[in-house]
Amino acid sequence: MEELTHQDIIQVRENADVLISEQEINQAIDVVAKDIESTLDSEVPIILCVMKGGLMFTSALMQRISSPMILDYVHVDRYRNKTQGVSIHWHKEPDTSLKDQTVIIDDDILDEGY
Repeated sequence: MEELTHQDIIQVRENADVLISEQEINQAIDVVAKDIESTLDSEVPIILCVMKGGLMFTSALMQRISSPMILDYVHVDRYRNKTQGVSIHWHKEPDTSLKDQTVIIDDDILDEGY
């Protein structure tokens, strides 16, 4: 897969259509944060960010949740520069034990690798 240059990224941004405004995205993240806080009793959830795509969402979400949380992350790959997913390759597993914990998984997309 060819690396994108700085100029490539600028060109993509200039030609992109905005489908959902920043305001709408922020409102949706507000709703998710309120839903999470309303469902937590005294639990301290583990926020598990799926790198690299979930980074921005996880950051925005954590800023809106006032309850205590534990942050951890995973880095997995299915595509390996291909257009279809293959077996999962773990670059980084969570450091925190997830057994018997409330875990919130944050990622930018949910797919099956097809």
